[in-house]
Amino acid sequence: DIERRAERFNIPFQGHPQYPIDPEQAANHVATLASMEGWCQAFTRAAYEAWFLQKRDPGAPDTLREILLSLGKDAQACIAKAASEDVQALYKARTDEARDLGVFGSPSFVVGGEVFWGDDRLEDALTWCLAH
Repeated sequence: DIERRAERFNIPFQGHPQYPIDPEQAANHVATLASMEGWCQAFTRAAYEAWFLQKRDPGAPDTLREILLSLGKDAQACIAKAASEDVQALYKARTDEARDLGVFGSPSFVVGGEVFWGDDRLEDALTWCLAH
């Protein structure tokens, strides 16, 4: 299914992404930092490109550093900030909130307690929101 969706959007995806990845959650911690600093979209795009297109674990130290450098970031400083108590606490809080909402995958949209899962579900979530 991923290959069909990728073809539809002209994304050069082949094969299956590597699972499991990032046992230390390093990429997620950096994404949390990026969300705090306003560069989350660029980081997320680069991390998923590394993961799905290059078949590299975005949380692996070398890959994570390369992603950050490609975004013009000080990789060492970002990784250190991402390991800080503030970022770790925010990551935990957001993860707990997602679990409480019933989120189980990405992307997910939650509208009034209803979970819509998948990149093709945004329109359904918006329709539900407007109707309810």
